Amino acid sequence: MTLQLERRYRRSRKFFCANFNSYGFSQVELLVTLAVMTLLVSILVPSWLGLMTGQTLNHAQDGVFQTMRAAQVQAKTNHAAWQASFRDTPQGIQAAAHPVNAEPTQIPWETLSSGAQIDAAMTTLLQTAGTYQIRFTAQGGVSGQMGRMTLRRGDRTSRRCVFSSSLLGALRTARNEECNRNLQ
Repeated sequence: MTLQLERRYRRSRKFFCANFNSYGFSQVELLVTLAVMTLLVSILVPSWLGLMTGQTLNHAQDGVFQTMRAAQVQAKTNHAAWQASFRDTPQGIQAAAHPVNAEPTQIPWETLSSGAQIDAAMTTLLQTAGTYQIRFTAQGGVSGQMGRMTLRRGDRTSRRCVFSSSLLGALRTARNEECNRNLQ
């Protein structure tokens, strides 16, 4: 019995050792696979980061637009002047739609986006004590200075903006190079 086991062991060992190179992958195959995966990752990561930046800015831009529109609608509904206010905080951009004569402590601030920032160099809305504001009359038109709120993320060139471009209260959005154009 022991002799049979020993023969089987030797045969299996010879088979395994003779065919060892046919199992698994060679080092060259592994290196080629690793090189291809590295190339794919180097292409996909910047694209993914750009997509995430765009989504963050789109979300913040939509929040700014909706806040301005809410202040405009409230002004028409209540037949009184309302304003949309925006400020940068460590938590992100905060926005509020409130009556013009509201106490600063009574303003209901809402955080729009934690990844976006107000681009102070490109924003032309009226600024008072670190707060950007746009006022609407009881008829829904812009009271005072028209302008734009420009948003960015970090030091990137990707921007989003919301324009108030007429005394009637027309609001529109733009992105990147369109934000650099003058109000029209």
